[in-house]
Amino acid sequence: MLLADKYALKAQAQRSALISKEKELQLHRENYSNIAAQAAWFLTISCTCLIEFEKPTDADPTLMFCYFVSTTAGLVFHVLVCFKTTMLLVYGTTLAVRGPNGSILTSVEELWAERRSTYLAFFAGFLGTDLSLMFGAWILMDWEAALCSTIILLLITIACGQSLLAIYKKMSYSADAAVTFNDVFLSLASVLPEVLPVPTLGFRPSNLHRADGEQEDFEDRSASMDEEAPQIRRRAMPNS
Repeated sequence: MLLADKYALKAQAQRSALISKEKELQLHRENYSNIAAQAAWFLTISCTCLIEFEKPTDADPTLMFCYFVSTTAGLVFHVLVCFKTTMLLVYGTTLAVRGPNGSILTSVEELWAERRSTYLAFFAGFLGTDLSLMFGAWILMDWEAALCSTIILLLITIACGQSLLAIYKKMSYSADAAVTFNDVFLSLASVLPEVLPVPTLGFRPSNLHRADGEQEDFEDRSASMDEEAPQIRRRAMPNS
């Protein structure tokens, strides 16, 4: 009876862990797919600015230098975003589906850790494309039209920056307030190590945000379980 209960508990723990992490994995896949599509669109603009640009005979060398540098920078950053998101989606999904026991946890944690550098590369590429349009306006247009175009681009860039900061302030949260299953997974790994082996969890020490009180409570529960285990076995044994 106890052996059957143990196997049932193990199966239920595995299923619950997979369901919770599968939802987070799907969320990361959608986010990376969306940012890759946007980066590919900006990449097309940067390629067009390089290929179809006709250099005027009387163009200022300084403006030409700034134009080509900013256009190339925007193109390179967008290529980086497309390449990085592709590798993360391909290898992250493969690790989660075909990896060893606990690989989905490692995949989700790594996808979460790489999001910041991916977003920064995307915004750097956006800024490079914006600057290339600004310098291109001063090269191809009269100063009146170039000035109006520059003002419009600056206003749009400032509006995007303010919108980004406003959304970040409204949607951001501290790492300590994040909902994680680390305590649950660690508890399962200590009680049923064959369900979620500790070496394959893929957690870094910085990701385990556990307060001192929670750590002490976890240790007290583990100690009480160790003390009650012999009594449970004696009660489960038939009377001789």
